[in-house]
Amino acid sequence: DTIQTKAELEKYQTECSQTIEIEQHYQKFHQIGIDYGSNFQGVKQLWSGAEQAIAKIELPQELAADIKDYHFHPALLDAALQVIFHALPETNSNQTYLPVEIEQLEVYSHPGNSLFAYASVTQPKGESEGNLTTQVTLASLEGEIIATIKSLRLKLTTQETLLGTEVESITDWLYKVEWRNKSRFGKQLPHNFLRTPVEIQQKSTPELKELVTLLENDRAKQIETSLEELSLEYVVQALGEMGWSYKPGESFSSDMAIQRLGIVPTQQRLFNRLLQILAEVGILQSNKQQWQVVQNLVQVNPGEKSQTLLSQYSDEAAVLTLLNRCGSQLSGVLRGAIDPVQLVFPQGDLTGATQLYQESTVARVMNAIVQKVITKSIDQFPQNQGIRLLEIGAGTGGTTSYILPHLNPNQTEYVFTDIGTLFTTKAQEKFQDYSFVNYKILDIEADPVTQGFESHQYDIIIAANVVHATANMKQTLSHVQKLLAPGGMFVLVETTIRQRWVDLIFGLLEGWWKFQDYELRPDYPLLSLTTRIAGIEHSLGCSFSSRGSSRKGCRC
Repeated sequence: DTIQTKAELEKYQTECSQTIEIEQHYQKFHQIGIDYGSNFQGVKQLWSGAEQAIAKIELPQELAADIKDYHFHPALLDAALQVIFHALPETNSNQTYLPVEIEQLEVYSHPGNSLFAYASVTQPKGESEGNLTTQVTLASLEGEIIATIKSLRLKLTTQETLLGTEVESITDWLYKVEWRNKSRFGKQLPHNFLRTPVEIQQKSTPELKELVTLLENDRAKQIETSLEELSLEYVVQALGEMGWSYKPGESFSSDMAIQRLGIVPTQQRLFNRLLQILAEVGILQSNKQQWQVVQNLVQVNPGEKSQTLLSQYSDEAAVLTLLNRCGSQLSGVLRGAIDPVQLVFPQGDLTGATQLYQESTVARVMNAIVQKVITKSIDQFPQNQGIRLLEIGAGTGGTTSYILPHLNPNQTEYVFTDIGTLFTTKAQEKFQDYSFVNYKILDIEADPVTQGFESHQYDIIIAANVVHATANMKQTLSHVQKLLAPGGMFVLVETTIRQRWVDLIFGLLEGWWKFQDYELRPDYPLLSLTTRIAGIEHSLGCSFSSRGSSRKGCRC
């Protein structure tokens, strides 16, 4: 995992603008029955803000000689914990917050005698009323992070609750040290820890066949056909709205039509795809560099057809709703009058896209397949061995939501990545119950090492419907290879056929047409299965399970 190495001290000090006198600080502790001796009065300067506080702390002079005996002197750590008090909400005079649980203390280097301690409330609303989760970052005076205290949970209590009304028992003063096993991370995995693709395929075949039948039955085929027909109607409607007037027998070039209809440069690739769709149904015919008109456009009513399909296939509401939202505005998008991002993610709302990636039949099947592949691959993992997973371009978290419930929290580190904070921020809210998930920004088109990721650290890498949305697929896959641990597994989900309804939703977005590796992808972002397998095998130095082997230390 990557580690943030610099603390934003200036930002913290700006946000914590209220100065607190040190005498007042220790007087407040005295009022709740905590009296710190001189050896534990290490807070020297203190400021607070909204649910956060920062302090300069120093090891008392009388303890300076002892610092060599500790990796981290307890008095410094105690002073850092005192800072939390000023990040907490106000309480009644007979109430106070007490620490009850800490998830992790990470110490990166030996501290000096003086530090900054920054405390913040990371989870204002706990599982029950009166619970708070906080975090403390300790940094050198230059801003280098020395240590972090993660997920320190506090509980609001009173003296009566704490001590109770029973007669004091000697057992109240006793405790037992309990060592708990913790999985080891970062150690190179023996090759037999992860099952090979061939083993996974053999063990999963009955379940996978059952899932695939959901996409191959008559109803699924009817839905797919209906979506393709509906998409054609949206195309015809949009061209009519833009003034399409070509008659049978006429010929034109793509450039002529682009100029005549006013297609903006960012949508010209999409427009060429729409002409291909017309050719697929016999309205146009391709003749070298020209298009020849074979049939007139007919009158259509895609809005009405969409409502009919919605009543027939209510379980495909996510696809139909998003397709209608995008398809009905297609002419405006082609002419640059409408921002397509606002159609797919209106005002940053991911609801429609999330439902599509989780609730449509295709999404449910593909996500379930990914989940089963991953759980089968790690089903012989020893309990004391940690496993690291990284998801590239995780987006709305559709695939993530299928995977996380099946992972052991005590032996898993899962890194959710995307290119933008919109998705990672929403994901933190969505998956807040999974404490083993970290959220990071990753542009897989750039070298991940320069973005703070360590090379060859991830045992399983997942990329669901993201690799196609990059300019150079070979370069993208070389970056995946740089992240993948020796003996690791790459789980790739990609469509290999052209679907009109996908073009009318995600084809509106710039990323869909980002490809520049024309030797692999001359005119469309998706590759055929054969071409894709060959490209991935070459880039990653591995073989797919259908080839029955793995080599050069990775598996696909």
